[in-house]
Amino acid sequence: MKQLITLILLSSLIFSCSSNDDEENIPIAKVQGKYLFMNEIKDIVPNTASKEDSIIIANNYIKHWITKHLILQKAELNLSDKEKDITKLVEDYRSSILTHRYKDKLMEQKLIFNFTEEQLRAYYEQYKFNFILPENIVKAIYIKIPNNAPGLDRIKKIYKSTEGADQEELESYCMINANKYDTFNEEWIPASKLLSKLPIEYKKEEKYLKNHKYIEVKDAEYVYFVEIYAVGYINTQAPFEYVTDDLLQIVKNKKRLEFEAQLEKEINAEAIKNKAYTIY
Repeated sequence: MKQLITLILLSSLIFSCSSNDDEENIPIAKVQGKYLFMNEIKDIVPNTASKEDSIIIANNYIKHWITKHLILQKAELNLSDKEKDITKLVEDYRSSILTHRYKDKLMEQKLIFNFTEEQLRAYYEQYKFNFILPENIVKAIYIKIPNNAPGLDRIKKIYKSTEGADQEELESYCMINANKYDTFNEEWIPASKLLSKLPIEYKKEEKYLKNHKYIEVKDAEYVYFVEIYAVGYINTQAPFEYVTDDLLQIVKNKKRLEFEAQLEKEINAEAIKNKAYTIY
């Protein structure tokens, strides 16, 4: 009955247009000397929520609030004074956050992360032994066409062609007739992603890729055409294009670390000059 009354109260107050301070400061729950007030509940309920959802959200919040303070009460009673002394932890946490924010602010003001392809390639060449493929990757085209589509014999010929006119004809045909036409010839993708789109079985992925530049298979509904332009095999050096995003992040982090080291050096030099600290 008490829970029902609370829910009715929440329902009426959450959807009330009144901004009366007295209403917002009505206590909803109490644990020892700690109170949960109506204004706290109203802050966590989205304005777009329905009446039913608002009641559920509010009720869950109340239960969580009560449980949190009950556990806190047990902690206060059962921990020693030494265990409850978190002054140093709080100060360390505060110092860490402030230091991090200060460094981030300086980086935003002074660091420019514009890296040329030459810079990224230079890093790649210097540390290329770190960029090893964890899986097989391919560049390819993938075509999925219904069995009853017209002109399939023509597609069998031109999908292998490198002639510009044939490629344009293939693209035009696929735009009209294909269920799927993906050109992965400009980007590397996991081989497993490509092969999973085909109704085929194989025991060893690497061996299958070595023996199949062109793949033509069909099932009850579709014909599938694949041309594999290039393969990068597992445990070999990853192509530059495949790891460009990783390279960019690595070089950025390297620049950040260099900036932090230089910042610490300058701050220490300034402190020594101004006699800002003393070592006993």
